[in-house]
Amino acid sequence: MEQKTEQKHQYAIVILSPTKEDQDLFQSMEWLEKMRLVQASLQQKSGVQTLGAGIWQFDLSNGLRNFAFALQELGFCKHHPYRVLFFDENPNWIVTEPKKS
Repeated sequence: MEQKTEQKHQYAIVILSPTKEDQDLFQSMEWLEKMRLVQASLQQKSGVQTLGAGIWQFDLSNGLRNFAFALQELGFCKHHPYRVLFFDENPNWIVTEPKKS
């Protein structure tokens, strides 16, 4: 009988990490357009929040399979390094407001 294991991690943050060689590429219009398309595609998926350019938070409550498919959608990233940080709970963010002049 197959035994199901409980998934410990509930959230993941994926961060694209450009290398020194990629710095010019990451500033190019081509890259920015690619990022815009990826962000638009991921925004349509439930449980994906864009935190910044090349930074996403994934809700893993629907399982790791959806997360794996989302990473495949970021397929162009396979040529660029990225990091994944897993959380057991939804991260608590400290948000600051800009000073008003």
